[in-house]
Amino acid sequence: SRRQLLNAAAILGTAAVPAPIFSSKTLAAPIFLDYPFQLGVASGDPTPNGVVRFDPVAEKFTEFKSTVPAKQRGVTATYGAAGDRDGNGWWAQMAMDTIFKGDVATGKSIAIKLPEVKFEAISAEDRAFYENVSDLGFNNPSPMSQGPRRMGTDKAADVLWIGNSWSSSLAKINTRTLETSIIPFPDYTMQAYHIAVDSRHHVWGNLWTSDRLVRLALNVPTDITGDGDSQIHSGVLVVGAP
Repeated sequence: SRRQLLNAAAILGTAAVPAPIFSSKTLAAPIFLDYPFQLGVASGDPTPNGVVRFDPVAEKFTEFKSTVPAKQRGVTATYGAAGDRDGNGWWAQMAMDTIFKGDVATGKSIAIKLPEVKFEAISAEDRAFYENVSDLGFNNPSPMSQGPRRMGTDKAADVLWIGNSWSSSLAKINTRTLETSIIPFPDYTMQAYHIAVDSRHHVWGNLWTSDRLVRLALNVPTDITGDGDSQIHSGVLVVGAP
């Protein structure tokens, strides 16, 4: 029993404690060609405040706070965070359709409001109703919301990619000029959750409502065709779940 095990451990003392499985060589300082943490790390959790950036060189934490809209219509918590190659932090206020940049040069937070989804099927009366909804949240959007979730930066370029879950699209932001564009998916069921960028600038994401992966196929070989498991739609390679 657990009680017998504890009693035996107390009697045996240190003899019951196994020796470490690593040697002193394992704990020695690793050798890198260059210092691996030159840009620091940007990280965020769902809080109403923003993100915290850790600089491992200076052993310093820096807080970047989100701004709250004058007319707060719901949850302003952080959802998703990433760092660019210049060491700046990025995060989203999902319910507010707002992306923030934590500018390390100025120490300030810069807000980027994503464009409203063009939803022509909604009446003026319904639009007025949704514009006055005050409890927008992660799972409670309006028809005009983009819903930016988790994001990823291209570490070999100045580009941030964000999965817009509610509008079934990607947002592309130039991390230096802040120029923003929206790349729609061909199917409204393609709701992106988390975006990552590989070393060849390929943008990948998981579609959380359909158990599929997606890649923004800017240069897809012509010999790739739909075979039931993968399909190409309007420059987007969709990979089916196993």
